[in-house]
Amino acid sequence: MGEGVAKVEPFQESRAQVATRYATLVLFLAVLCADIVGNLLHDAVKTTASIPRPEPTEEQILDGSASKKIETWLQERSWANYQIRGLYNETRLQLGILESEEVAIRRDAWMFLRSDLRPDLKTFDAVRPFRMRHLKELRRVAEALGVKVVAIVGPNKSTIYPEIAFDAGTFPPGYERVMDTLLADLREAGFPVRDVRELLRESNRRGEPTYYARDTHWNNHGAQLVAKVFVEMLREQGLALPIDDGASVTCSDFEPSWFVPDLLGNLGLRSAIKNDELSPLASIAALQEQRLKMPTFVEQGGARRPRRLNNRDALVAVVGDSFSIPVGQSLTLELDHEVNCEESMGGTAPSERLYRTLERVRKGEFKCRFVAWEFVERWGAGNWWGAPIPAWTKEVR
Repeated sequence: MGEGVAKVEPFQESRAQVATRYATLVLFLAVLCADIVGNLLHDAVKTTASIPRPEPTEEQILDGSASKKIETWLQERSWANYQIRGLYNETRLQLGILESEEVAIRRDAWMFLRSDLRPDLKTFDAVRPFRMRHLKELRRVAEALGVKVVAIVGPNKSTIYPEIAFDAGTFPPGYERVMDTLLADLREAGFPVRDVRELLRESNRRGEPTYYARDTHWNNHGAQLVAKVFVEMLREQGLALPIDDGASVTCSDFEPSWFVPDLLGNLGLRSAIKNDELSPLASIAALQEQRLKMPTFVEQGGARRPRRLNNRDALVAVVGDSFSIPVGQSLTLELDHEVNCEESMGGTAPSERLYRTLERVRKGEFKCRFVAWEFVERWGAGNWWGAPIPAWTKEVR
């Protein structure tokens, strides 16, 4: 080397750096071993993020997407990943710094779907011609079959609790246009419809909450209020009350039960699915919600049996989404008559379930002459309306 060029000494790690490097290696190996041992000792943890084992196609193997699907599946079934991710997110939740792409966490641990807080008005407006086409066809088919359909749009939780959901405590510009338009579209198509927003808000102001704090759904009280409105609407459409079918409905004492609300299940916390219900660890058990189970029975001809959700001979059917299930329970008690809730269990588009109900009436599978149709605001605002109208409806005149 020439003169004037500084000599570079070889880098020497400090003892702290060496210790950190080896500690990191040991920690990595410990996590790896813990995952292997954990998977051997424990069944794969089923959570809301769980996905089925992938079955790659030849095309996916060739384009490389199969390896990514397998990697994601292994991560989601990993015992160590479940524990570490859960502990990390639970700690951030307790510190009040947990952020989620799907869930907005507000004061007093109230939670809302982020997509509900900022509705896609562009898509909502773009699909209106398709929405109107379906609504008018559904109304035409129902009328031709002699079925009276009444409708209620279940408001998103943020629509009923703007003072908690939005930072400003009020709706952002254009927010309520979604509900206003959905109700107007239903009326234009000829459906009897009722706006329940103020009814639910007034209950909240009286200190009687209508939605769960950490779940998207209305609670027992909210469902009962909506059921009472449905009774009024059905009566206006000619439903004679009381319904004289020789049966009476009874309900034993309400049974409180705890459950892990759906929004909590979207935060990556340690809550596993057992027997089709989320089961949390003690660290988040305090964030569970309480609902009332209403054991309902039908007494007829001296016999007593549990209420059936799928009584196809019922005069009234409840059709909709997961919001409709507690409404159906409350409606059974309000009418003192079993109702058919078979088409209110599932996550399909609001129009599809009503089409299926009407088709089953046409085939003689359902005997209902009245339908209480409910779908939640976010469903009505979605792009599900782009599906084609079922071909069988052309045969109904």
